Amino acid sequence: YARIAIALAGPCTNILFTVLAYLWIVTVGIPHQTTLIGTVFPNTPAAAANFQPGDRILSVNGKPTRYWEEMLAGVAEADGAPVALLISRKGEELTTTVTPSNSNGRWLLGVRAAGKMTKEQTPVKEILPRTLAMTTSDVKAAIDSFAHLFSNIGQLGGPIMIAQVGAERVRMGATAMLMFMAFLSANLFVLNMFPLPALDGGSIVFNLWEGIFGKPLPAKLKKWIMATGSAFVLVLVTVVVFGDVVKLFR
Repeated sequence: YARIAIALAGPCTNILFTVLAYLWIVTVGIPHQTTLIGTVFPNTPAAAANFQPGDRILSVNGKPTRYWEEMLAGVAEADGAPVALLISRKGEELTTTVTPSNSNGRWLLGVRAAGKMTKEQTPVKEILPRTLAMTTSDVKAAIDSFAHLFSNIGQLGGPIMIAQVGAERVRMGATAMLMFMAFLSANLFVLNMFPLPALDGGSIVFNLWEGIFGKPLPAKLKKWIMATGSAFVLVLVTVVVFGDVVKLFR
């Protein structure tokens, strides 16, 4: 049981960092990207609808959008159906309808945020509940991602994507970078708790077996399980890194 406690130390540190990071972020103000468009990609629904850099998306299907993630959620909720967008352009408000395109299961307009940031302030009495809610949301998202690992394999990001996103968050400011680190730490917590031999979760399972039955797994069986689990992790890492490289040169 002492070995189980040691194996749990890493994942527990990951989730503790996530909680403390979100506690700080919620206290000082949660950073959000505004709905200001920075890039309109060619041959996309947004380009066909004549979107322009500098446009600001005010609402999606009549629902006001203050932040970029709210806009993305509104587009996703439409599930591929045409969405009515209210945009602000040089002081004028314009209405247009756009049909999103599907890319790896995500509904996209073909725009990138300008990266202009704003902060959402949280009332003092809601700081702790909001912190726990953000932590829980990240953990649930990570579990869902790993549960649908093979169907989502094209959306997974490796070290190259992490570096790219990290560099983008640095440009947005220290708070945005801390938020990204908290998200990564929550994902590491979930990953390390998986009962694979190469991970902390696997070590916990082996030691639970020994604690319950009073003896370790047979050496040959344990060796076979360790080899199979390590091979699976190695193949997964290779596939993710290869996908990173392919995306880099697209």
